[in-house]
Amino acid sequence: QVSMRVFPAPGTRREQARLAEIELRANPDDKISLVSNTPRDERRSYSFAWRCLTNNFDFNDRSKLRAGSQGSSLVISPNSLQGGVGYTFEATITELSTGYSSTNEISFTVNAPPSLGSCYSSPSFGL
Repeated sequence: QVSMRVFPAPGTRREQARLAEIELRANPDDKISLVSNTPRDERRSYSFAWRCLTNNFDFNDRSKLRAGSQGSSLVISPNSLQGGVGYTFEATITELSTGYSSTNEISFTVNAPPSLGSCYSSPSFGL
């Protein structure tokens, strides 16, 4: 199972962070931690591989990651994901002694920043 934690940018209210976890939404300036939950067993060793199934996320750009893509957690730096876009990340966990692997996905949406709009009234003058 893969879970997601959102770390809001400084000055963001905590209620928004809890809401983002429930709805699997994040803001572009949030730090996002995707965590692969594996059994805790000292006799077993695991390898981890992460990939993005949607959009083009550059795992080689170290400025976008706070932790590498080969660990049990994938920590994405603030402002590394595009607003208004949905992402699906996949974690593949392999038990090294047997070669058995499991793959899980998590999908979430990054909120779009505010945009210009328009306002009008009818009638345009008078009451």
